[in-house]
Amino acid sequence: MNKALRISFELRNTYRVNAILYSLRQIPIIKRCLPEGLYQVRALKIFANILSALGEVFSMFVWKILYFALMVSGVSTWYDAADETQLFLHLLVFLTILGGFLNGNIFMPSYDKYYAMILLRMDAKRYTLVNYAYMLAKFVIGYIPVAVWFGRRAGLPLWQCLLLVFFALGTKLTVMQHGLRQYRKRGTALDSKKDGYVGMAEMAALAAAAYGLPALGILLPKSLSLAICSVLTVTGLFSAWKIGKFDSYYEMYREILFDFLNQTAAASTMTRDQTRKTISADPQITSSRSGFEYLNELFIRRHRRILWKTSVRITLVCACIVCWA
Repeated sequence: MNKALRISFELRNTYRVNAILYSLRQIPIIKRCLPEGLYQVRALKIFANILSALGEVFSMFVWKILYFALMVSGVSTWYDAADETQLFLHLLVFLTILGGFLNGNIFMPSYDKYYAMILLRMDAKRYTLVNYAYMLAKFVIGYIPVAVWFGRRAGLPLWQCLLLVFFALGTKLTVMQHGLRQYRKRGTALDSKKDGYVGMAEMAALAAAAYGLPALGILLPKSLSLAICSVLTVTGLFSAWKIGKFDSYYEMYREILFDFLNQTAAASTMTRDQTRKTISADPQITSSRSGFEYLNELFIRRHRRILWKTSVRITLVCACIVCWA
């Protein structure tokens, strides 16, 4: 397990570091200062690794702080609720269940999963369980202090704040196990159009229940909210066992990842076709110059729409920097 975690972490980190270095090469001003052998410069790799580590810490805490501050505690000021604690629990129960459906880590395709399971032929089950456990551990570490801080401010005792952590964890596990069970039943991990419509309707209903019911003066009783938290905590324990027993991770990921690559290729082809359409093929476009000057002017005239769009973006960014300074 430790070896699988180390290899998967190195793969993911290498992919992130290369993505950061590539992004730096796309910044007009900075790319001129960077050497040609960018990926071989040790100092830049260390810098990119530091940014990658900061990104891990950022995702561990900052997004959860923003979630509680904006979507739970911040929104609660919109309502005239007699019991702030009851409103806090009401919002958190529905939003946590909604978040469980939105953040399906196991079913989310990525290039590092493709590299590990398809190209390097790592054990799909071991790779998935190790990475999922790592993701859940990060979630719990970041969620505990945030949930305790905002929960205590809303009037919850400490044990209820900790229950919210296990409730969120149990919800994620329960939703994941439900997805794996659906895969067993229908033999495919890919959602059909009908499944997409049903999922959108379910998420819309949860969001409406979270924010719409308080506007009508309807809140879940505190005892019911705590009961829901307890039930999903228990189902999470059972789901964790079922997730560990699932044996078709390779078949499932083979389907998910190849569909992801096909969609990516289709999107790339569409982008390339749209770019070609912006290049003018008008035979009347010509130039009175000669030699390389003729080719250069012809190129600029035919690619004017592409070059103009880039120029406008650079101008807007520079104008914003000047105004901010």
